[in-house]
Amino acid sequence: MISAVLLVLCLLIFSFMFLYQKAVLTKTASYVAQQGAEIWADSRKVVENGHYDSTQSRDGLYYHIFDDSLLSHRKSTEKINSSGDIDVLVKKYKSVGREQIQEKKFAEIKRGICIELKRALLKPELTEVTINFSNQLIQRKIEVNLKQEIKIPLGQLNRFFGGKSTLTVQGKGIGTVAEPAEYIRNVDLGIEYASRAGAVTDIGGIIDLIKGRVGGK
Repeated sequence: MISAVLLVLCLLIFSFMFLYQKAVLTKTASYVAQQGAEIWADSRKVVENGHYDSTQSRDGLYYHIFDDSLLSHRKSTEKINSSGDIDVLVKKYKSVGREQIQEKKFAEIKRGICIELKRALLKPELTEVTINFSNQLIQRKIEVNLKQEIKIPLGQLNRFFGGKSTLTVQGKGIGTVAEPAEYIRNVDLGIEYASRAGAVTDIGGIIDLIKGRVGGK
């Protein structure tokens, strides 16, 4: 009788720990996606708090065109085999250079994920990190997907019935990159070019000429 009570109690405790793990994963994906969108506009920022790293230089003036996957999609993945790898990865991502601006930003986002995952209670057998970045000119979006395989009590029994001795927990977050100043500059530039083109080309005269020719026919 006591053994059955202890078993039920242990399973109940594990259930609460599993729910907490799910909450941590969801919160991590959502938070890091938002922070990733923040640092994407300026890679001098650090993912933990958005503060500027004074040792870093600014992104190139035309990085939006040449280094930001204009009208395309980029994907970066990482597999973490154990909790012991997290500290190693944090140092690894921190040391990524600035030769490729996007790689630097992906590395900073992954570093933020690793820092947040250290808050979890359960130690997963495997953590899969997937970061998707899309740049459709009007909107730039960062999507963070996290998936963990958690070993469960009586896993061998679960493998017999369900095919594996782990449970899968997932979290997803989306952040939108916003640069109001850049948007305003682009609009002003477009208006200026349009006004210059109008000054050089007599649009009204061309339209009247076309109407006259059509009317003459």
